[in-house]
Amino acid sequence: MAEGIPAIGALNPAQTGADTIVAPVNTENTTPFQVMLDAAISGLQSVSAIEDKANAYIVQYSRGNVSMEEALIEVQKMTLAVQMATTVVNQAVSTFKEIEQIPV
Repeated sequence: MAEGIPAIGALNPAQTGADTIVAPVNTENTTPFQVMLDAAISGLQSVSAIEDKANAYIVQYSRGNVSMEEALIEVQKMTLAVQMATTVVNQAVSTFKEIEQIPV
């Protein structure tokens, strides 16, 4: 059965089977930007894990192990996660460009 879409950054890379795991951040000696960057990397790893899961469902569907509905639900989850990640990245770039334009 399909499960709910986790919030970006809510997945632990160890749980998702992601190849690259970001080392835990020492919050005592980090800047707010570093914390935000680490959260963004973790979120993108979560999106990658969702994509891997959708691809696995497609393979399982082609073998007849899962129903078409289950495969389509996973593909739709992946599509939404990628769209959301793209929107967040685009908004961050836009915000950074606006900040660059502020006279000092």
